[in-house]
Order: sequence, then structure tokens, then C-alpha cells
Amino acid sequence: MASVYTPQVIVEGTQSYVGSSRSDIEPALRRGVRDATPIALTVTGSLVRVSVGAARPGTATNEVVLVAYLRTASTAVGRGENAGRTIQESNVVRGLKSLGVWRGAPQTWDIDVRTLPQDATDVAVLIQRSPQGQVLGAAHTALR
Repeated sequence: MASVYTPQVIVEGTQSYVGSSRSDIEPALRRGVRDATPIALTVTGSLVRVSVGAARPGTATNEVVLVAYLRTASTAVGRGENAGRTIQESNVVRGLKSLGVWRGAPQTWDIDVRTLPQDATDVAVLIQRSPQGQVLGAAHTALR
């Protein structure tokens, strides 16, 4: 992306839209991720297992990122034009962790849940072409 602005939505790491333009964003999301890389994401006890399947030959270097997030949060606003209000927030990122590089061969990572922020309720995994390019696959699951 040539620039970053607010509100911005980026689909598949290649298409940028004004975040309030639902008529542009929804068709792009319905098309879905083409040729998505298969990702299995499971939580067993205190272990998160990320398994990435094989890709077509010739896959470039890609980064695998784990995103720990809080599904919902409420914030009491103390000052400013929204003082006295409570804001409801969704999918608040609490931590990012690079799991490493993936070059197309099947690969697995194990993450100890205790290394993630304590208030995280869910995790997502993104496979993204390096550096900060197209998202090739994504998965998410609840931690509890």
C-alpha cells in the first residue's frame, strides 16, 4: 500500500478501501481469499498449535504472525467530547508474535498460552507475503 490512513480497510494485502465505504468493501470480502493457504489452529490445555499446509511450488518468503486479541472490551471515557460515555470495542489486539518464516513446506509451531497477554480471549494467525504484502491465509480460534 502506498499510504496508510484512517479509517482504512485492506483486503488480501492488495486492495485498499475507505473504511466507511461498505458498498466497496463487502463485494471484496465476499470474493474471499483466493488460493488460501490451509491453516489448522487448535488449543489444547496451555498449548496453541499452528499447522500450515503446503503451498504451490515457487512460494516466496512469507511471515507467520500470531495475533492475540480481546474479543470485546468496554472503555469508560473520562475526557473530551465523549466524556462520561462508555465505548464498546471489538477485537482489540493485545499482542503480536512473529512465529517465523514459511516458504511453502508444511510446518508446525507450538505456542505456550502463558506467553500471551493474560486478557487475550482469542488468537488469529496470518500468513503474509514479506514484507507486509498479500495475506495468503488466516485462521482464528478462542483460547478458552
